[in-house]
Amino acid sequence: LCEGPHRQQVNRVVCTLVLMTSPFRVAVVGAGPSGLTFASILSREAQGELSVDVFERDSRERDQGAGWDVDHAGQAALRRAGVDLARISREGSDTFRVFRVGQPEPLLVPGLPGVIKRVSHRFWPPCPETNRHAMREGLLNALDSRSASVHFGRAAADLRLVESTGQAELLDRTGRSMGCYDLVVDAGGVASPLRRCRVAEPPDMEQHYTGITMLYGVIPDPESVCTPTHLRQLGQGTLSLLGPLRNGNGTVVFLQRFGARAEDRRATIGIMFQRDHIGDLADELGLARHSRVLTDAEPHELRRVQGWIKEQLSDQWRDLHKVVDSSVSLSVRPILCFPFAPTLRHGNLPLVCIGDALHALPSYTGSSGNLALVDAAALATALCEFLSEQDLDRTHLLEVLRSQEQSMIERARPVGEQEKSARELVLRILQTPHYLEECSTYKLFRGDGWTMWSAAAFALYSVIHGVNRLDGFGMSPVRLSSDH
Repeated sequence: LCEGPHRQQVNRVVCTLVLMTSPFRVAVVGAGPSGLTFASILSREAQGELSVDVFERDSRERDQGAGWDVDHAGQAALRRAGVDLARISREGSDTFRVFRVGQPEPLLVPGLPGVIKRVSHRFWPPCPETNRHAMREGLLNALDSRSASVHFGRAAADLRLVESTGQAELLDRTGRSMGCYDLVVDAGGVASPLRRCRVAEPPDMEQHYTGITMLYGVIPDPESVCTPTHLRQLGQGTLSLLGPLRNGNGTVVFLQRFGARAEDRRATIGIMFQRDHIGDLADELGLARHSRVLTDAEPHELRRVQGWIKEQLSDQWRDLHKVVDSSVSLSVRPILCFPFAPTLRHGNLPLVCIGDALHALPSYTGSSGNLALVDAAALATALCEFLSEQDLDRTHLLEVLRSQEQSMIERARPVGEQEKSARELVLRILQTPHYLEECSTYKLFRGDGWTMWSAAAFALYSVIHGVNRLDGFGMSPVRLSSDH
């Protein structure tokens, strides 16, 4: 029968029997926040027999990239996954101030004034900076070990459909089988090799490059290397500085706290450059194009890159040289953005991409990470509902996956449009030699022309900025280390 005209019908019956008589097997590729949030919610809430394997190509100790300000929807997903937010978030870090380098008053303070925050926090909780490593450890500890396990140092590279059962066979880099699964969730990020199994596009990342590359590192103790002025501007949150490079173009430099405990004073440093191609900055620095983190275990290479950074910055940045020299790690990070409407492949492969594997957005605002957490929670909810049904059917499973996929894309679309405007502004700052001198809040809101919404936003911001000024922009005196 399997070779005759009834082959498709027989295979469908076999697929249904396998699905109903065996534990539902799920593979999650990527043990980052989104993959572990999905796995944790599913392992804690799903009914029936379930087996979840999480595969992560790197070790558990790998640098997680500091953190981001998790929004309310992301916080809800983490709580549902069993994470205690108080243990991973820095109190008072929901501040963001933008200055022209060397200027005492901020150009932009997006947040509410402190006096309003102290009242509104009762009704509208803050979105503080979170420690990404602490977040992952919390998610790992929250997994229900009876049904879920995490395998570090195991990289998935490809998938193939097992037609006789309807499952997906996961393959490693050598082509060896890592197991057959009823569902594979790709949470492997922008560089996931499984994305090509679901999205029909050339594998070359050049087409997704935004023209912005960031040098990104960690400062262990800002109090010992920052000037008193920069410490006041930084506070417990984020400081962004706009200024010229020595070649006349502009740059954006930010410092951002991410330690969850008060005594953990670490901050990330990011320095943005405009380049025409994805590998240009790595080539210019003589570094490998693939992701590589320079640490103090390679002191000569780290010092060489630090020296290059200081050479690029104009004399206005001299107060920041000591900060650059104190970085204990640096990496080159090209900023990518996937299209808002990807072309998805047809077929019966039980694979769904979430987060950056589906709709990567520029990483410097945190929106991409927040969307990934929402994707993970929504997919877990849909799958729990599917697993609660009496009659499990693979056709219905695929319908659930495709419906969730479209919801993820639609959810990311308006955020992507906002990110596009922000990206255009950043590129204008990086490319135009005199833009910074002419830059004003008025010009930022006006853009290429006033609209009803931009005029209303500017009026509202002007009121908030006035109250912020009366509140000293939330900047309080800082306690300096003995080095000052």
